[in-house]
Amino acid sequence: MSVILEKVFQSNVQTLSDTLVLAGDEYRDALNALIGANSIHFFGAGDAFAVCQLAFMKFSRLGIPCSAHSDVMLQLVTAGNLQPGDVAVSNPNLKILVWV
Repeated sequence: MSVILEKVFQSNVQTLSDTLVLAGDEYRDALNALIGANSIHFFGAGDAFAVCQLAFMKFSRLGIPCSAHSDVMLQLVTAGNLQPGDVAVSNPNLKILVWV
């Protein structure tokens, strides 16, 4: 039992260490873009869309205007209608693009 607990503990420590590496200038810039966004649009296909849909539901619950479409044509329409101040999040690359 202690071996299992140790493995779980070490896995959590590694996850936190990996996350801390992300907390640089790019992370801060992405966070500021999301905070100041007029609307946020999530783009992904296949398995990556599940992450987009989850993000859409969480941001929607906060009252932030956002979208996530599994249909490629709706993604193209949404991307074509981005306005200044909108933010696009692309998954699986997790690129955050600010439309200015």
